Amino acid sequence: MSELTEFELRLFEWIRQSDFESVAWSTKKAAKSFKVHRR
Repeated sequence: MSELTEFELRLFEWIRQSDFESVAWSTKKAAKSFKVHRR
């Protein structure tokens, strides 16, 4: 994990803590949470 950027570490932790069985993945919400644009 040491070669990950700060952004990648934050994203990994957010994904790790998320429960995608009860709350579906949303690219729009993820982009907003991390203040980035969707592609």
